[in-house]
Amino acid sequence: MNKILLFAFALAVFIAGCFHEPKASLVVKDCGTDEKCFEDAAQNCALAKVTVTSSTGAITAYEESKGYDGDNCVVYFKVTASQVPTFADKDMTCKFPKTTLSGFDAITSFNSQSAFTYCTGSLVEAIRSAG
Repeated sequence: MNKILLFAFALAVFIAGCFHEPKASLVVKDCGTDEKCFEDAAQNCALAKVTVTSSTGAITAYEESKGYDGDNCVVYFKVTASQVPTFADKDMTCKFPKTTLSGFDAITSFNSQSAFTYCTGSLVEAIRSAG
């Protein structure tokens, strides 16, 4: 009888775990193409993702705020479409200090100076080689 109760308890715990909602802090907010939504999230280093296109239409990128690594906010950036073939399919991971997040912008926060200072990856190298 004790084995049956133990089995039933273990099964109940397992089933309850299957239906448990993930913690809100672990859910990545999907901003779609809403830059403002992503910028608001990134300024607090909240988990979020967005697809943005530059005002000229020259570059489309996927961005994801991945949360803190120590005192730095980790943001991933990948060019998904580009009129400049050198940048196509290139990516970088940036670690922005908390003090730089207040003015975070989905496009301009990845200018070449920021990229050289806070980012690593194939996109940084492409920017560097493009001059």
